Amino acid sequence: MLISLLLACPPEIPEDTATSGDTSVDTAETGDTDTDTDTDTDTDTDSGYTGPNYSTAVVTTVSDDYASGVLATIDIDTWTITDSVATAPTDNGVVAEDGKVYVLGRYGYDFVRVYEPGSWAEPVAEFSLGDYANPQDVAMCGGKLYVSSYGTSTLTTYDPSTWLLNGAVDLSAYADADGVPEIAGMVELGGTLYVALQQLDQSSYPWAAAGGMVVAVDCATGTVGQTWNGLVDVSLVEWPGHDAMIARTGVYYNADYSLALDGGVMVLDPATGLSNAYVSEATLGENITDLVMVDDVNGFMLTQDAASTYTGWCWNIETNGMTELFSTTSYLQGVGADDKGNAWVVARASWADPSSQGGIITVDAKACVAGSESWHQDLTYAPYALAFY
Repeated sequence: MLISLLLACPPEIPEDTATSGDTSVDTAETGDTDTDTDTDTDTDTDSGYTGPNYSTAVVTTVSDDYASGVLATIDIDTWTITDSVATAPTDNGVVAEDGKVYVLGRYGYDFVRVYEPGSWAEPVAEFSLGDYANPQDVAMCGGKLYVSSYGTSTLTTYDPSTWLLNGAVDLSAYADADGVPEIAGMVELGGTLYVALQQLDQSSYPWAAAGGMVVAVDCATGTVGQTWNGLVDVSLVEWPGHDAMIARTGVYYNADYSLALDGGVMVLDPATGLSNAYVSEATLGENITDLVMVDDVNGFMLTQDAASTYTGWCWNIETNGMTELFSTTSYLQGVGADDKGNAWVVARASWADPSSQGGIITVDAKACVAGSESWHQDLTYAPYALAFY
């Protein structure tokens, strides 16, 4: 099915990860109330853009009972799997950045573990973030490692030569009523770190929207510059080849557990501001649960309906066309992209359908041929998060 959409929709957080915050092979939601809107698509593509050069996927895997987790690696070209190379926390994230692999111990773990890719016997470093920190993302910027955490009001920085704490950016001015701003995913552009503050009220369940914004942090000075408001439960997505990023917004549920459908997908260009929404959850009638750009034009999007059926869509940002590729009752936890135009979808058994299966679903998001997706169920445990190096 090929459709063209304008407007915005929200993603949904299944009960498996409701306490974790932003699980995005890094995720988000939106209700755009910012008056600084721009209907134009950002087209200043860097003329020499060729994309990354990856050889390996690193995957965190977690047992269905959430009692144990391990790391695995997959050769992208041959699909050769090396399983159980190291242990992993059972609520986690994984980021490959600047020649290192970072495993984030999220809710109840509160640490960052650093590996040299391919050397899994022991980490290069491991550092604690303090009780209830719940780290969400890491990013290198200005020679420092920035760590965002859901349970604190500070964006902490670490010296990558010693892995010792060397600074913090105070974001307490942006906290909502629960005392923290829910610091989530980050995107670095030209020495500035763009940070998603999801501003959710953790005192209620499901967590209610209490705002949502993006702040720009100058990595040289550690100060906040530009801000963009009205982005409910926002997640940021890198847009290859552009000096801009994609913002995905929207909470998952209303208080009665009906789909909120209050978010969508838009472009955030620091030079021109926010675009109008490209894709709207209200128009789709489904939550947008995750999105990745596989190149400067093509993306892959996950949505979830009221019956917890998930659908994978190819999305062309230039035409705003969406093509439905597959649907499943498995819980699609997130999606990442390799360097060949393929989206890698993380699937787990769903609480809504106990017979559903976990695994990695790979799709060519550029060719986008219905029925061409491949299911891979050859890991010891079901995948949880993934990154590429």
